[in-house]
Parts: sequence; structure tokens; C-alpha cells
Amino acid sequence: MTFGRTRMTLLATTIPYADGSTIDWQREEAAERERKRTLQAQRGLRGTIAPILDSSRIWIVIVLTGVGIGVAGAWLDVLVKWLGDLREGRCAYGFFYNQVACCSGLDAGEIAFAGSAAVLVKTYAPYAFHTGIPEIKAILSGYVFDAFLSPWTLLIKALGLALAVASGLSLGKEGPLVHVACCMAFLLSRVFKLRQNEGGLDS
Repeated sequence: MTFGRTRMTLLATTIPYADGSTIDWQREEAAERERKRTLQAQRGLRGTIAPILDSSRIWIVIVLTGVGIGVAGAWLDVLVKWLGDLREGRCAYGFFYNQVACCSGLDAGEIAFAGSAAVLVKTYAPYAFHTGIPEIKAILSGYVFDAFLSPWTLLIKALGLALAVASGLSLGKEGPLVHVACCMAFLLSRVFKLRQNEGGLDS
């Protein structure tokens, strides 16, 4: 009995993984099984509701992530078109006017937008400099890299992506949006405390 309690106490203890470490999947899965067993062992109404609420958390995170990336994608689409129009000097009140007759637009707009994106990434979020898909694959395999999914990375990635695409560079926003979606899922999982056990993210 003492051995069982000691084992449950050890499994209930959350291990703070540092960046650059690897998740102990065997321990995390054992802790997740123990946690679910404890939930199912509860009696009465609480024993009925608790497992349902627990299993619904991951679906809430998935739905909110989908809604969030949809909103972010739509916002980026609108922002890219608006910045592109601003760069080209589009005349809103007379389509027949040329750029010189209507408005001068931004001088060297391409350089301004691309340079702004580079400065933002270099200064505030160095991990947002490319698509991020190789790092996401490593994280899904158990490599701990929380800084790669931080709020600053999410914000600068989205803003820098809009500026870079609007600058006229031959870039697509679909690949980097995978990184944006993973940042959102990571932050939402922290809100719903799914990070207390890494094994719970796979179930």
C-alpha cells in the first residue's frame, strides 16, 4: 500500500522540462494513466462529470485553435492586400489615375516593409525567422522548445509575415501559418492546464 501511494505521489509530481531537453514519454504516459484511473475511481455525480469535463478540454483547445488560426489567416489576408495597395499607391477614388497623378504611395515601399519585418524578427522574436516546420516536427517528437512557441513569437511571426508578403517578396504565408497555429495551440493548452502532463496532449 505504501509503495502504491509513493508511486502515485511520484507520478503526480510535475517535471519542469527545460528548453533543449527531451520529454520522458514513458513516465508521462504512466502519469496520465494514473490520473485517469483516479478520475474514474471517483463516486457519485462527480465521478460521472469529471471524466467528461477532463476529456472535453482537448477538444476545446482544438476548436479554439481552429477558430484562432481562421481569424488570424483572414486578418493576414486583409492586411497583406491593404499593405500591397499602399505600396503600389492604388487610387481609391479614381481607378483611371496613374500613380503619379493620384498619389505617390510609399517611396521604396518594398524595402520599408521587408526591412520592418527583418528588424521586428531580429529584435523581438529571433525564432520567427522562417517557416518553423522542422522545429515543429522536433517538438512533436518530444523535444522541449517553449521559447519557439512563445506569445512574442506568435505576435511577431504574424505581423512580420504580413509585412514580408506585402513587400512583394516571393513568399507564401501558408507554411508560416503552421507555426502560428502551433503557437496558438501551445498557449491555449497552457490556459486549460494541459501542460501539467505531456502525456495528456497525445490522448
